[in-house]
Amino acid sequence: QEEMETLAIQCRDAEELARRSADEAAAAEQELEQETGKYTKLQKQFLQAQTEAERQAFPVSQYRRRAQEQQEQAQTLRREAADADAALAQAKLAYEQKLQEIGRAQTGLTDVQDRRTQMEQQRETLSEEYGALKIRLAQAQKDREAAEEVLRRAQEDVELADARDEQYRAELEGYRSAIAEKTKAASEREQLLEKTQKEIRDSEETAQRASQAHDAQSIRIRQMQDGLKEYHAAKEKLSAEVTRLTERETNLTGEHDGLVAKLLEVYELTRSEAQALAQPVEDMQEARRRLSELKQKIRALGSINVDAIEEYREVSERYKFLSEQMADVRRSKQELERLIHELTEEMCRLFTESFAIINQNFKEIFRDLFGGGKAELRLSEPENVLTSGIEINVAPPGKVIKNLISLSGGEQSFVAIAIYFAILRLRPAPFCILDEIDAALDEANVRKYARYLSHFTDHTQFVLVTHRRSAMEEASVLYGVTMQEDGISRLLRLEQPEDIPDEAAN
Repeated sequence: QEEMETLAIQCRDAEELARRSADEAAAAEQELEQETGKYTKLQKQFLQAQTEAERQAFPVSQYRRRAQEQQEQAQTLRREAADADAALAQAKLAYEQKLQEIGRAQTGLTDVQDRRTQMEQQRETLSEEYGALKIRLAQAQKDREAAEEVLRRAQEDVELADARDEQYRAELEGYRSAIAEKTKAASEREQLLEKTQKEIRDSEETAQRASQAHDAQSIRIRQMQDGLKEYHAAKEKLSAEVTRLTERETNLTGEHDGLVAKLLEVYELTRSEAQALAQPVEDMQEARRRLSELKQKIRALGSINVDAIEEYREVSERYKFLSEQMADVRRSKQELERLIHELTEEMCRLFTESFAIINQNFKEIFRDLFGGGKAELRLSEPENVLTSGIEINVAPPGKVIKNLISLSGGEQSFVAIAIYFAILRLRPAPFCILDEIDAALDEANVRKYARYLSHFTDHTQFVLVTHRRSAMEEASVLYGVTMQEDGISRLLRLEQPEDIPDEAAN
């Protein structure tokens, strides 16, 4: 009975030891998982360091001078890295073997528990099986010692494997950094340089063509503006001239009326009567005599204006000249009014066509962004498109909206974004900066807005200023500014995983 109790105590101790061994094995496995996570994190840091190293790498000319030396070092590092990988694989294999030995030890402990149960059932026959129990007890003791030894060796192997794994990770990180920086830098820099130069040339050609088209349009617009300015200046000048001529005409009319009145008062003749009475001079002497008599009679009559006829002639010629000038001014005014009418009609036509296209684009983009609904742009005064206001009518799915004020702030922003996209689809711009236009949107709509930008990336390059995570996840390249030291800003660049090369991602 005492031996049974002793054996039971030893079995409990063995079970406790097996339990602790299992806990230690689980802890070791968890620690291995943590180290694996650290290794994965170090790989990410390695990729980030590789990206930073590529950005801050030396110029291509310096790499060319050191290419031969770097290739030799790269070959040595490759061999060392291969050896480190092999050692790491061996350590992992040894760790798996130790786990298998721990499993076998646990199986042995289970057998001991089964034998203990059998001995309790056969308590009456213990005396006959005393020798067998001593053997089994010795075997259990031996199994326990073997299990302790296996666990001790497994712990030592795990600690050694962890130390080697950490060392190998550090060495592997250094080797990979050196390999990535020294073997691929020169060739990738040359390829990137050639590709960049080609893209620069293509971009310069595209920019030159766009600049030429833009300059031609700007020249035409300036010409039209200059023409309008000249028209307005001529119109103002002509208006001033017309005013002056009108005043002159009024003055001359007054003078004419005065002369006619004077002719009537002094000579008691009308203009037509004076013209009818006028006769050619045949005998100058007789005419002089007659003139002398008439002068005497005129003196006898009193003071009169003998220059009235000459003044009337001059005034009449001046009136004729000014009338012709007035007719010319009226013809110029009619020509300018015709030109303005043609320009206005052309502007109305262009605006109407563009407005119809933008309205159709707005309907389609609104349904895509809101997942349905109706939207429309209308002119408040269709008969006068250049001065008409624009009404925005929208109806999101499941809502009846009579005024835009009824929409939430996010919905109003989404409507504005849809209108902007509709205009951008009509005339894509080569470069566009969007400064926090998603600030009022929720995360779901931010993701829709960011993904919808991909419809325009074939013709437009976008720069998004945003603090929203969903928009950042859709971007191909992220830029940030950090100030690790006071007064010193640093630009950070991060490419999204799909844009990282396959070798770097691995």
